[in-house]
Amino acid sequence: MEKLQNNLNLFQAKMQQENLDPLVIKNFSESYLKWLHGDQGKIPWSDIQLPPTFPKYQNLTTQHQKIGTKNLEKLVYLKLNGGLGTSIGCQGPKSALKVFENFSFLDLIAKQIKSLKTNIHVIFMNSFNTDQETHKILKDKLKYTSFLQNKYPKINLQTNTPLETSPQHLEWAPPGHGDVFFALFQTGIIDQLSQQGYEYIFLSNVDNLGATVDPKILGYMVSQNLDFIMETTPKTLADIKGGTLITRKSTQKLELLESIQVENEHLADFQDIQTFKIFNTNNIWVKISALKEIYHKQKLSLSLMVNPKTVNQTPIIQLETAMGSAIKCFSNTSSIIVPRTRFFPVKNTTDLLLIRSDFLQKNQNGTFQINPQRKKGNSIPKITLSDNFKNILDFEKHFPHIPSLVNCESLTLEGDIYIGKNVTFEGNVTIKTKEKNYWLQNQTFKN
Repeated sequence: MEKLQNNLNLFQAKMQQENLDPLVIKNFSESYLKWLHGDQGKIPWSDIQLPPTFPKYQNLTTQHQKIGTKNLEKLVYLKLNGGLGTSIGCQGPKSALKVFENFSFLDLIAKQIKSLKTNIHVIFMNSFNTDQETHKILKDKLKYTSFLQNKYPKINLQTNTPLETSPQHLEWAPPGHGDVFFALFQTGIIDQLSQQGYEYIFLSNVDNLGATVDPKILGYMVSQNLDFIMETTPKTLADIKGGTLITRKSTQKLELLESIQVENEHLADFQDIQTFKIFNTNNIWVKISALKEIYHKQKLSLSLMVNPKTVNQTPIIQLETAMGSAIKCFSNTSSIIVPRTRFFPVKNTTDLLLIRSDFLQKNQNGTFQINPQRKKGNSIPKITLSDNFKNILDFEKHFPHIPSLVNCESLTLEGDIYIGKNVTFEGNVTIKTKEKNYWLQNQTFKN
């Protein structure tokens, strides 16, 4: 018991040294003790049942649109903007990456907001890695406020003590996007918003350009007097790992179930898209008064997620929470099943290829939709690129021109392939080569 307390003291001292807020230290300490006492963040499979039927976006009405439009000035638009584009070899904030036509995520978000022609309060949750660059890009384009997300020490699994390594920044990790709610209170922003008459917050990831402010969803929230809405969308085979909504038998409350929370022997059940048909887009709508009430009653208890990783050959874990897991803390909750166009994140270069191609029709206001010329309607092409395309610099080198994918169902490219002008892929196309500098141009590949 004494050793356990000594370990906890080490973490607390490390966090105090970094001048972290007492609330952050308290949250970490609680999560650390939960984990030490055997809480791996797993939800017992026997306590899981399918959720009720949720309304579909296409069934929302013009009345919802009217109510939402009327309430837009009470809405805060909050973007999670803490991430670096390290997964695609990008230096600096992911949101600074050029998505298409020389516009970055931040440029396109600014366009989307301006097109609403309404005084919407925009907030970015930045990290130390993204704050300066974000200000530089948005300086003359968008009026907004920002705050910094917190950080947690990584845990050395061999000793259960704080990781010590170099460079020192590798000793820290973001605490997951569930931290956004605590950071809003800790910075005093939530009280300022209430005083200024704001009543709702729409939160989403900065790399999801489909997460636009939608008056219909806001109108549904207002008319149904809901505290929390999670946008979900139908799963495809590409989304089998996506978190889904369940009802806990023990509480009869809606809960977010992430793959990391599933017992290993039930992973195949979790990934069955015939059973769990929807997944969380991380587009979340919250009523401010309900959030404040839950927080002040100390009932904002988010599910623990234990994320194992390796740093310089040392096995570590990161303790995290997910924003969507807050749904279980609220009383009046629901989901809306939205079209796939409200979920278009860029997690890798295959997503980037898709978003740059003519599969999507881009609009002047920074929004887009699936190209109406697509014969297969709303189906999403499944794209597989070999490792030599995974880094953004290599990707740009191999794709000096973007091929037409408007009628592509699946595309696999493997080898040192370069895409020149006037290349079209239709149907299911696979191209593999061992040749060097293998160029494709002025060709249509159809299968």
